[in-house]
Amino acid sequence: MSYVDEGGKARGFVVEALEEAARREGLTLEWKTAGEMVANDESLRAGRLDLIVGSATAERQRMFWVSDAWWSSELVSVTLVERRLREQRQLRGTRIVTPRSALTVVSGYFAESRVEVAGNAVEATEAVCLKRADTGIFAAMYLREIIRSPPAGCQGIGLSVLDVEPQMEYSLIAGMPAERAARRLRARLDEIVADGTLAGISTRNPPVSTPQVIRMGEILRAQYERRTADVTLMAGAAVLLVSILFGVRQYRSGRKLRELNRSLESKMVTILEAQEALRQSEERFRTLLASAPQAVMVIDSAGVVSYANARCHVVFGWLPEEIVGMDVRTLIPEWAVAESIAEREWQASRKGGAAFQALVTMGEVWRDGERLVLAFVADISERLAMEAKVRESQRLESVGHLAGGVAHDFNNLLTVIKGYAELLKSGGSSSGAEREAVEEIARAADRATGLTRQLLAFSRRQPTVPRVVDLNALVREAERMLRRLLPARIVLEFRPAARDALVMADAGQWEQVLMNLVVNALDAMPSGGCIVIETAVELRALGGDGGPWRALGGAACFGYRYWDRPRGAGEDV
Repeated sequence: MSYVDEGGKARGFVVEALEEAARREGLTLEWKTAGEMVANDESLRAGRLDLIVGSATAERQRMFWVSDAWWSSELVSVTLVERRLREQRQLRGTRIVTPRSALTVVSGYFAESRVEVAGNAVEATEAVCLKRADTGIFAAMYLREIIRSPPAGCQGIGLSVLDVEPQMEYSLIAGMPAERAARRLRARLDEIVADGTLAGISTRNPPVSTPQVIRMGEILRAQYERRTADVTLMAGAAVLLVSILFGVRQYRSGRKLRELNRSLESKMVTILEAQEALRQSEERFRTLLASAPQAVMVIDSAGVVSYANARCHVVFGWLPEEIVGMDVRTLIPEWAVAESIAEREWQASRKGGAAFQALVTMGEVWRDGERLVLAFVADISERLAMEAKVRESQRLESVGHLAGGVAHDFNNLLTVIKGYAELLKSGGSSSGAEREAVEEIARAADRATGLTRQLLAFSRRQPTVPRVVDLNALVREAERMLRRLLPARIVLEFRPAARDALVMADAGQWEQVLMNLVVNALDAMPSGGCIVIETAVELRALGGDGGPWRALGGAACFGYRYWDRPRGAGEDV
């Protein structure tokens, strides 16, 4: 898309912005005269064009690479002078003609009106002059073309212009071979926006410049004076005196008209400056939202997302252009609009259905009497997980303190038990069975003492005491107690190593590990089975790089296995 000056050279806002982006990227642009939307698309498909600037319609997104919007233009309404509109609401129910590029925006915004399609802004204006439509709506920048080359059907016809609210957003649209270069240009356009260069280009190239406004006033004034001159000649043919009087009146009217034109031109300049200031303010606002560390969305009263920043892609997995137009409940199923600014934790959904916990901060924004919701969304899943870990750590610390207290009290009781057991053993009057029972009580008290040491170690109130122990001896010592604990349906078998299986370990902790393993195996065999505990000693060579072995070292280990013995089965499972 381009504009040309009197010498046929490309010029204007879009031209200057893309030239600056291409200069920064080291690309060279060759400009060609633009056609209407269908012709441009056909040129892209045929390879006669590599890149155009236009609206991101669904059809174009299927055929070409289309970037996100990088620039927007106000829309204007053009009507006949006798049908002059003073407010936008007067467009409701009228016949509207618009270029194909603006069809989606205009049809959605003026749903109550009948909207027809024209090839471009010039054809839309001519349809209004020929009264085939009540008004033509197109981007304000196309007013330059209308002023420079008025349509043939509009000669001698007065037109009035009214700004309307919706905006046209423009994207880079490229054929697939030029996609990489187009992406690089789009990235440079972001730089131009960030460093303020685009704002300067816009100031130098407003949609309708002051000289063009003056020219429009001259055209309208010339048409008016030509029509009034015809009336004067007709009146002069009837009565000369009336012609003279009318000429004097016309002179005064013309002077007033010139004064009004000058006032209008001054107001137009003020309006253009105000529009530029508003555009820059909106651009700053968009830049701030785009760079926000949270996902930012604007949701209307129906729950439809009308704006999404780039961070939404990181949080939700959807591209911003995919989120726009989506029901917010697709992203946040529990969505409910608050009466005022609020902060809530909700479960949200990513693309693909994965759920996560989100912190949503909402605020209200009013635009044209409609209440909109500005929502900031942050993924707090990691924070909640960290808080859960902290709570678990605090709980374990409390359990440790409790275990330490219980261990101390239990240790005192064990001291009494062991003391009485020793008294019974030293008495010497007990029978063999009774003495064996007393010894078993003493051994159980010793093992319980080991458990209290473990509890105190867990509570960080007593360190573990590793020493050299024989795994064979430890298993034999625990075997009798384990056999009494296990039901008859469980067979316990111990296969010791041929030599002493010496290791450095805390005996109490090791016995607890063995106990836990056996209990786990018991739970896995509700119908009965066999548990085998084995110890082994492995010899290893130490030292010597390729030379004779200087020494042998040993490593002792133990393992266990278990299997079911189903009733009626002929073999182990």
